[in-house]
Amino acid sequence: MCDEQRPACFNCDRLQEHCQYLLVPPKKSPTRRASPSKIANSQKPAEPLRRTESPSMAVSGSGGINLVDLELFHTYSTSTYATLFTCSALRDFWRINVPRLAIQDDYLMGEILALAALHLAHHRPDQRQQYLSVALTHHQAASQKAMELLKDINPENAEALFLFSSLTTVVTLATPKQSRLSGIVPEDGDFEDWIYLVQGTRELRAAMGQDPSQTSLASLFADEILYELESRIRSRVIDAEKLEILIERINSLRWASCQAFYWEASDLFFWLSGGIDGFLPLVKARDQEAWVVLAHFCPQLKKAETQWWLQSWADCIMRKIHQQLDEEHRSWILRPAEDMGWIAP
Repeated sequence: MCDEQRPACFNCDRLQEHCQYLLVPPKKSPTRRASPSKIANSQKPAEPLRRTESPSMAVSGSGGINLVDLELFHTYSTSTYATLFTCSALRDFWRINVPRLAIQDDYLMGEILALAALHLAHHRPDQRQQYLSVALTHHQAASQKAMELLKDINPENAEALFLFSSLTTVVTLATPKQSRLSGIVPEDGDFEDWIYLVQGTRELRAAMGQDPSQTSLASLFADEILYELESRIRSRVIDAEKLEILIERINSLRWASCQAFYWEASDLFFWLSGGIDGFLPLVKARDQEAWVVLAHFCPQLKKAETQWWLQSWADCIMRKIHQQLDEEHRSWILRPAEDMGWIAP
């Protein structure tokens, strides 16, 4: 048994065995004692990320990720877009389609960021001047690029310029009238400025040179939900008479969606009475496509539930329709169900 003696183990030496405890430990290198100041510095928390104070930095960036622009784009995608329209189809267009186009056209993206900056300036008074400055910088840079393209409008750039013009109108209206940063509108906020902008937007619409329903702006000029429904009906229904009846009811729903704000309960009965001869017999026969069209009527009914005797009828009809449809046609009514806030059981 090793007695662990130094410099040699007596028992291991007597038995001529290798002693495992005589391994020389490595020498420790001398260390310099840290000064109190260095110890104190090592315990400091990391500096938090700060927003850039310079509008030019917010636009151009100097390498790395531009957190200001990311904040603006996030604000637009989660909040600002929803303030442009109340119609869910148009909201989806401005939330999804417009940013997708803006990725290809930087001046359109600049106007999106300018609008988001104005939105934040409105809701954050303590940072108002900073966001107004960022909005102005983005707007001016985008306008310079767009002005060059306006010299040669063609079907390829007309869509993006049309959207830019539309956003510029909103930016003009959203800019504080008495803002010292008067690069977007004059200090008096002259109403003629945005009237001219609207006129210019109309001219850009004409410059597209084609039916907007055949462009990426289709859902901006027509109810996307009803446009999708019509496309499905036309591809499925072969009978010419039935197709004519269903398309007529879809067109009447388009008119109804434009007048929904003014609708009263009596308008619902007028819509139903318009389909007595052709549409309602299809509904009574439990025709799948007819029931789908009726489901698209439910959001209008829901909006008109201002009287106590109409309340809950939209949900009741949608539930009945859902029960009668097969699995394929149930997928056709997901959009109107979502639009009215109805959830399938």
